[in-house]
Amino acid sequence: MTSDNRNLTVGSTLRPPQYITSPSGDFAFGFRALDSGLDSLFLLAVWFNLDDDGTAAADPAQQKAVVWYATDPGAGSAVTATAQSVFSVTLSQLLLADTSGGRNIWTNSNPGQPNGFTLVLLDSGNLQFLAAGDNSVVWESFGHPADTLLPGQSMGAGAILRSKRSDADFSSGRFGLFVQDDGNIVLYLMNLAAGGNADTSKAIYYLIKNGSLHDLTPPMANITAGYYQRAALDRDGIVRVHVRPRNSANASWTVADLFPTIGCGMLTHALDGFCGPNSYCVVSGADNRLDCACPTVYAFIDVKLRYMGCQPVFAPQSCDVVNSAAEFGITKLPNTTRTASPPYMVYPHTPEERCADMCVSDCFCVAALFESDANHCSKMASLTGYGQQGNVTAKALIKVRTSGPPTSPRRAPLLPLLGRGGFGEVYHGVAKSLHPPDIAVKKLVNSNEYSEREFANEVQSIGRIHHKNLVRMVGYCKEREQRMLVFEFMPGGSLRSFLFQTPRPPWSWRAEAALDIAKGIELLGDQQMDTTVTNVRGTRGYIAPEWFHSERRIDTKVDVYSFGVVLLEMICCRRCRDPVSGHGEDDSVTLFGWAGRLVKHRRVEVLLHSDDDAVEENLGRVERFARVAFMCIERNPLIRPTMHQVVQMLEGVVEVQALRDLPSSTYASPSVSMNSRASQV
Repeated sequence: MTSDNRNLTVGSTLRPPQYITSPSGDFAFGFRALDSGLDSLFLLAVWFNLDDDGTAAADPAQQKAVVWYATDPGAGSAVTATAQSVFSVTLSQLLLADTSGGRNIWTNSNPGQPNGFTLVLLDSGNLQFLAAGDNSVVWESFGHPADTLLPGQSMGAGAILRSKRSDADFSSGRFGLFVQDDGNIVLYLMNLAAGGNADTSKAIYYLIKNGSLHDLTPPMANITAGYYQRAALDRDGIVRVHVRPRNSANASWTVADLFPTIGCGMLTHALDGFCGPNSYCVVSGADNRLDCACPTVYAFIDVKLRYMGCQPVFAPQSCDVVNSAAEFGITKLPNTTRTASPPYMVYPHTPEERCADMCVSDCFCVAALFESDANHCSKMASLTGYGQQGNVTAKALIKVRTSGPPTSPRRAPLLPLLGRGGFGEVYHGVAKSLHPPDIAVKKLVNSNEYSEREFANEVQSIGRIHHKNLVRMVGYCKEREQRMLVFEFMPGGSLRSFLFQTPRPPWSWRAEAALDIAKGIELLGDQQMDTTVTNVRGTRGYIAPEWFHSERRIDTKVDVYSFGVVLLEMICCRRCRDPVSGHGEDDSVTLFGWAGRLVKHRRVEVLLHSDDDAVEENLGRVERFARVAFMCIERNPLIRPTMHQVVQMLEGVVEVQALRDLPSSTYASPSVSMNSRASQV
């Protein structure tokens, strides 16, 4: 329903589904119904209004493509209105309010600007709030883009172009486009975003400091004023330039160009690919949309959020079971390339059959990448950063279970115990309502120090976290004195079972696993910023010293300390409290003192076992990880780094300074393992 006025002045209002149009009628502004199955939800938006002339629209949603929508300034998601909402033009601001609840939903941002008087929608698609008298621009939609740029629109440094979650879901998506102050255009993953100078009249470009122009898409020679144009950051992180002929019956939008053109090869500095763990990137549809797919006998973690990755529908191979390789085989994924997840072992001049056999017989191997043109075999510890491309000859050899594990004719009446520590005990259970049904049940220790509030904090903080580096909590129990947390079951065994047995996992595998653990703890720490740290201490050998000083404040730095101990164990494949022998040391020397002395004298190669794969060029990474470990186990929590800093140092983004003070040769931690939160990694 069109409003009687094309312009709105102070005192004017719009109510759903009212809207105004630009002078030509090409654009509309107002309440746009959401295609969500709920007729009562609306966007406050600007959209193409191309079928008003009676032309039959092949796809009404595309013909009326939304080019701007009001967003929450914090989350970047579209704000939604109901049938009871009203949009008002006042002297001081544009206001979207909910009349039923008496709350403001959205206002324009114009700090320090003069009062506006008239709201106009131009034929360019720009919505402008103009001051009385001189018609100066108080606020305009072109200065606050959502996911789309129109011809003549530009973004200054710091502006954000955000993708949507899906074509129909206007929540903030995974990608953001940012042109930094130095002129670099950066595409960020996971809602980190910004913007830069761009013009979509014939091409998208950026302006660097010397004033020269650089095309992101080549100029389109045949695109004239006879075409509508828009460039949108789509949900897959690709900016596509869409064009449509003007005044043409049954015309539709087509993709004229796009960037970046690397498609499934997109990769972040942290080696995060387009798709999550155990999934791979594919290109589909007429507009070459990127999507994620699961290998055979894998299923999506969340079918609505396919990029989160997949999980096997079978029990993965365990290093704790002898001769388990007989239960596994290989499924092949052709035309596959790898952009992330570096291999932990590489074998040149290896036939495909031999490559497959080596992966099946190696309990650490999840898949192998075989390059047929060079008979090159790379064993991978995870399926991350894979993509299918038609011009690629390599294939992924993915390990799958071909027969079930042996079953006992008699089931024990009690749940199998998986492990125990200072926090309590963990059991293996089954929940028939889940797929797969296996669960891990953590029975928390009964303690007067563990209050109801702390249990509620832990359930709330862990339960809302979904991350590829964290085990997901699926439920909890609070009945009388019983306190239990229920998690997904990870059948591969514990980290301890990997580190302290033969064969030991290769150094490259341990390094990637340590980085993933650090990222998981970093996320947990972020979630705990506004909650009380629980008072569950953990296992002797891993607890931070401040637990034993009641006057000291307990915060997320205790997790940093615990991670430092685990990191040192992962580097050396030695338990933190076991004495070091066989290196000219007496039985009083622990891992801390022995490793500290080696790091101090730049002899980090001694930390590794003789069968490690850390060749000379990787020893720098070993030393960096060891320095980070000792920074984490600093006794003074104020000096310890944050987990965010730890992740940056492990990734090599931030330089690790030389350590001034290291533990003495007789240093032994009073009792320092992951507390209840860190143990979820």
